[in-house]
This record gives sequence, C-alpha cells and structure tokens, in this order.
Amino acid sequence: MKAHLLHCDRDFDFTAGLPAGHEDLIQDLELTTLLEAMAAGDKFLHEVSAKVLLASLHSPEMIRYRQRVLADCLAQPEVIRQMYAVAAGVLEDKRHLWGGYGGSYQSASSNLSGAVSYLEAYVARLRQLRQVADDHAGKFSSGGLTALFATLQRELDDAHAPTCAIPAWRCNPRNRSPATTCKVTGSRWSSSPAPTPEENPRSCAAPAWPSS
Repeated sequence: MKAHLLHCDRDFDFTAGLPAGHEDLIQDLELTTLLEAMAAGDKFLHEVSAKVLLASLHSPEMIRYRQRVLADCLAQPEVIRQMYAVAAGVLEDKRHLWGGYGGSYQSASSNLSGAVSYLEAYVARLRQLRQVADDHAGKFSSGGLTALFATLQRELDDAHAPTCAIPAWRCNPRNRSPATTCKVTGSRWSSSPAPTPEENPRSCAAPAWPSS
C-alpha cells in the first residue's frame, strides 16, 4: 500500500542521502530550529522532515499537489494525528512483542504463540486505520489524501481480504484435530471447520497435523 502524499505517482525515496552541502544550508537558514519544531522531539519525524525539506522540487504542479495535501492536514489535524498514532502504535507493539518469539532457544509452541500475538496486534492496528478512513474520508478534498483513504477502504475491506486458515493445533498444540482451523477475525483468533479449496479458493491453508 502506497501513501503517495508527496508525489502523486510514486513514493518519496526515504533511503536517499541528504544533498551535498546540506550542512551549510541548514546552518545558513537556521533550519535546525525549524526541524526541531516540526519534530517536537520525535526522532523519526526529525529525520523524515530533514530529507523532505532538503529534497529539491521543481514542478509547480507537484508543489501545488503537496500544498493541497498540507491544507487538508491543517484543516483536520486530529485525524492526521490519529493515523500517525496507529502507525506509531505498530512500532510500539513490535517493541513490546520483540521477545515473544523467534529465538532458537525457544520451543516451537512459544515461537508460534509469539507469531500469533504479532498477527493479532497487526490486524487490530489495520482495523483501527480502516475505521479512521471510514469515519473521516469525506472531510478531505486533496488528491493525495482522498486517494489514500480510498485505498485503505478498498484494500482493508473484509469482503476482499483472504481468509488465511491454519490447523488449530498450530495455534493451540493441545488441539490436534486436522479438521479444525483457527483464523483471524477482528483482532482475535477463532476456531472453525477447515475450509476446502472449493469452499474458499482464496484460502492459504497449511498442511494438516503430521501423522508421525
């Protein structure tokens, strides 16, 4: 999913380095004060703001595109803060769950439990983002933000999301029935009969419980 808030047809290249002579430019224009005010103590925002601010932009149409996005943001600051809080919450969830799984010293069931926790957290955040889009999309008029909200509503639509079912014993090793699966519903896992490929052609079902 691409936001396209800085360019209408492509992503901003955040991996690109700062332009040559940027230290002198920052000093001459005293941009450090501006960047610190923009970031308000947020290290990530400070880094992103510096890269965007120092990147050259020559197209009048692209300048107008960004100005219209900015006007929307200034008109609806609380909605933009909600969206940023969801994105920041994903990183916070990851930090809290970092030790939940993945270590070679942990058992398979521990790793699985951690993986399920990750999925639950991500699904919950995606639904928060979709709810923001549902509640506030009509308040925006810029091409960048209307396209972003439309994308969120389209790509996070339950009707279009595939059902990724895995055998229930992989969610809970005590349940060894190969005919039962667990899947994400909202932000929680639930058990249900395993769908056949004919019943759910978009299913990504995993192999059944091994016989050995």
